Amino acid sequence: MRSIKIRFNDFENAKALHGYLRDTLGFEDYYGMNLDALYDVLSMWPEELKLLTESGGTAFEEGFYAVFRDASEINRRITVREVKAGGSRRKRRRQH
Repeated sequence: MRSIKIRFNDFENAKALHGYLRDTLGFEDYYGMNLDALYDVLSMWPEELKLLTESGGTAFEEGFYAVFRDASEINRRITVREVKAGGSRRKRRRQH
């Protein structure tokens, strides 16, 4: 099972998080970098994937939580779990 941790405070904005997910999970080049595209990819994800999320109170995380939740209901290979906040991290810059 593949597992990734998403600390929302590590990301400057939604675009940076989309870039991280694209690069980390190896999405195709045509990935649309938006919530609809993320849902499409995750709802058809072919292998076991655990998303460990850490809330940061960011303006953009609710949309990601909704997509993670909805995709995990459609695709049982995806599990989502919220973890307790850890130490401070650097914010990732916007992906171009």
